Amino acid sequence: AETTEELNEWRNALESALAQAPSVASTVGQNPIFNADGTESSEASTEQSEDKSSVIGRPAQFALVEADGSPAFLEKALRFIEDYGCKGEGILRQSADVEEVKRRFRDYEKGKKEFSPDEDGHVIGDCIKTILREMPASPVPAACCTALVTAYRTDKTKRLDALNKVVYEVFPE
Repeated sequence: AETTEELNEWRNALESALAQAPSVASTVGQNPIFNADGTESSEASTEQSEDKSSVIGRPAQFALVEADGSPAFLEKALRFIEDYGCKGEGILRQSADVEEVKRRFRDYEKGKKEFSPDEDGHVIGDCIKTILREMPASPVPAACCTALVTAYRTDKTKRLDALNKVVYEVFPE
């Protein structure tokens, strides 16, 4: 945008479009690629390429829990980082070998569903970053981002309390 006024017009238009957009959860039964129960139709799965991942590219609503209610890859990877991430330096800052990250996704899809304490935390950290980066939409709703920005703009002496309030009251669980 060339002017602040034009910038605000764009921002308002984008926020309005996001507010009017249907959520992924409400459209699952309407998409011909997916059946109402959340499973892929046979037509879609035959067109699926060999390198298509069942882990990467999932909307945030489906990234933490599998259709059967069990924890999904992302949930397990986050638990791994909570439990073992402090044992390595720069887990989310230092990159792992790209081929090792791809291999870990393939291993998961082939049945290695659990993470062991001896796994490389950098690989698991990069798996998490890949999943978040490849989500079709931001995992943080626009309303939460707006609330965070508003809280940040409060008086410096009240800012921390305002940010905490947003996290606990505005963000989804």
